[in-house]
Amino acid sequence: MQLAAADTAAKAFKQVFLKKMLLGLRHASPIASLQGRKAAIHLSSNAALAVARGDRRRWTRGLLSRLARQEERGAGPFLKLLLGDDRYRKLVPQNRKIITKRSLKLIRSRKTTAKKKTSSAENGSRGLARCFLAKRMRLLKSLVPGGNSLGGSTLMEETLDYVVFLQCQVDLMRGLVETFQFSNPRAQNKCTLEERKEAGGEQIEH
Repeated sequence: MQLAAADTAAKAFKQVFLKKMLLGLRHASPIASLQGRKAAIHLSSNAALAVARGDRRRWTRGLLSRLARQEERGAGPFLKLLLGDDRYRKLVPQNRKIITKRSLKLIRSRKTTAKKKTSSAENGSRGLARCFLAKRMRLLKSLVPGGNSLGGSTLMEETLDYVVFLQCQVDLMRGLVETFQFSNPRAQNKCTLEERKEAGGEQIEH
């Protein structure tokens, strides 16, 4: 039963991801600059990852919130296209001042807590281990979207889930690239020419 449920969930994830990703690629194709297309593809892949995984995970909500903050750099209309009007309204129209105040209060409380832990931990060898662990946890929180508000087992659970679906994202993106190269002879010939150049350069080096 569990394997069947996991297989069904994986298929649903792939379908939603590919649907949103292809929508993003179609939107990115008319963009004139190469840098703009790269940014649009990157945004669509991350939005597709979060939407396909669903709102039950905190890292998906954190990732979408991070993408929503990019609207100041022109990502707003694109993200609205990928998420839909209803979901975009729920995500974006929060008061930035309120968010800033909440985040400042959270940072201050964490700093005071960290100072207390550090002062109490400096008394023995356990203090070094705790400081090392605290640094690793801070690094992990910075890597996982929405990880700054997580801790302990919840952070580990969200991290594992995030890594698993990042790998799914990479596999699906590779499949899209291979499909595009196969269906586009010009791109395939270009890749083959670049591979020959690299192989020729390696032979010269040897």
